[in-house]
Amino acid sequence: MAQVPTPVGPPTAPPSDISQGSSVPHVDDKRFIKDAVLDGMTEVELGKIAVKKASNPQVRDFAQRMVEEFSETNRALLRVASDETVAVAKTIDSKHQARIDRLAKLSGAEFDRAYIQDEIKQRHQDLKEFNGASQGARDPGLKNFATSTLASLEDHQNALKTLAKGIK
Repeated sequence: MAQVPTPVGPPTAPPSDISQGSSVPHVDDKRFIKDAVLDGMTEVELGKIAVKKASNPQVRDFAQRMVEEFSETNRALLRVASDETVAVAKTIDSKHQARIDRLAKLSGAEFDRAYIQDEIKQRHQDLKEFNGASQGARDPGLKNFATSTLASLEDHQNALKTLAKGIK
């Protein structure tokens, strides 16, 4: 009986833990891996398009960086997927292809603005998902992968904010 009042006694601590980690119990390792692989493949393809279509050299440089970094990240993620025996897509699905197709139709400064805005939106989503996986993934290898990738994603986000200011 003495233990019942103790957990109920500090109600301020558990709600903050629960509110911060409300998505933690909902992390599905396999789903995260599958989604991250598709997102990563999409980032590489968008980067390749941006290298060709961007009119701003800083946008082209950023895009090339995305091709290189996401290619490396994808290889690391595929090792995790293999370790976990998760079957992942080999090609981009229609949802991600629509994102690529939308941007591929643009060119010049219009492309630059749309690409940077799309990347900002995606990086915000990536950070949310990778934070969740770094805290709530069940597999230690996946948790480590997500945690180690966060700094790079945050760096991308900062670079994107700087780029967005320069290409309004």
